[in-house]
Amino acid sequence: MKLKLHTVSPVHIGTGNQLEPFEYIIEDGIYYRLDQNKAFKIALESHPDFPDKFSDWIDKTSTNHNKSRDNAQQAEIRRKFNFKYFCESVLNDYELTDRIMEKGYAYKCDAPYGLQEKKQVNELLKDANNNIYIPGSSIKGALRTILMWRAFSNLDDNSKVNLLKSTTNSNDFRTAKGKYLDDSLSNELFVCGNKKRFKGNEEIDFSDIKFDIMKFIHVSDATALNAEMAVYPSNLYLTNKVPQSQTPALEVIEFNSSFEFNISINESEVRRVYEESMKGTTWISFDKKFKSLFGFYPHEADTNKLEETIVESIKTTVSDFYIATFKREKKWFSLFKKEVIENKRSRSNANIESIKDFFEVYEEIPIMFKIGWASGFASTTIFDAIESNDATRPFAQKIFDQFKIGIPPNKKRDPNVNLADVAKFPKSKRFIAEHEMTPLDPFGWVALLDEDQNLDLE
Repeated sequence: MKLKLHTVSPVHIGTGNQLEPFEYIIEDGIYYRLDQNKAFKIALESHPDFPDKFSDWIDKTSTNHNKSRDNAQQAEIRRKFNFKYFCESVLNDYELTDRIMEKGYAYKCDAPYGLQEKKQVNELLKDANNNIYIPGSSIKGALRTILMWRAFSNLDDNSKVNLLKSTTNSNDFRTAKGKYLDDSLSNELFVCGNKKRFKGNEEIDFSDIKFDIMKFIHVSDATALNAEMAVYPSNLYLTNKVPQSQTPALEVIEFNSSFEFNISINESEVRRVYEESMKGTTWISFDKKFKSLFGFYPHEADTNKLEETIVESIKTTVSDFYIATFKREKKWFSLFKKEVIENKRSRSNANIESIKDFFEVYEEIPIMFKIGWASGFASTTIFDAIESNDATRPFAQKIFDQFKIGIPPNKKRDPNVNLADVAKFPKSKRFIAEHEMTPLDPFGWVALLDEDQNLDLE
């Protein structure tokens, strides 16, 4: 079934690569990502000694920066550590930059707010031809979290508490292996049983991912219909402190970009597995877990309508999840202090009116979710379903305390650090900023549309 994604705010899905200042040029609000082969060839045409000078310049600049203990001197070194400075001040060739910006780049896009003293740029995922797209794995991962939220929310309170008890009593929890924390939740909600013999006894195993219901949901990459890229600076905005600017700039998919993708389900395979599960030897509990995720039993869908029925169910769940997420995002504003104390002096905090406006204006879009970088803890976990329920809220705090969620990495081993309060979480968010004190947009919001729907935002 063909669907669309429309970006309601800028989206960053990164490669994990941070671009250094000698890998790009910014001039007159335009960002040029250099093609090393093209740029170096142009430089070599006029400067045969270019490779040696360039290598020596990088080594010398890096060494000087590492040796310096003066903040002002370090800042000056970083300011000059860019390709344009090298061309003009080391090669003494002011026209070389222009030639490279004309023919030596891989791609270019707007950078309307500059980098605001940031040097690294987080690279956006693109295909081999530098076309932007949204990977199907990212879409499916977001949908999996949302379906997990639904299935958990539909459990009765005793089942929720028992499931969380088994999670927090597990060895992975006690040994602080956080990345495995949701294995028991995932197994309970997605993975069906398979009878196995262990030490002569027959047991049912609910941990084999070969029996994960999500294997029947296939999500393609989302290819661009009408999409633009941009580079924006990002800052960290805290509820009780002035902004922090240590976050890098980012290549992003621009707001108001449109993509298409496919969700497909092999109906005959689902129905075959359903029938097999009724025998009680494999795919055990398939019918119950399927219904908890999608709201109906497989046999209740009309023939040749299973894919459509599943997709409509997913859309409903996305809508419910987004309403809960929007509510939690807006709660953050009540924690934000306009005046903060820094170094025993009162200072004005950032102006977040544009962010408030975003959540007021776009609240009426029917189906949205967050994807990519800075999606936030509440959007990438079932935290909201746990924290918003009186019976399970203590487990949310227990998880936070054990893994020191919300605590900066450099303070997690400090025995005296104040642990995060789930009722006041999160204390910070990352936003695109026109200026450090003027955040403009959140990251990652996309609208889920039918194939024939369009969304024209201003």
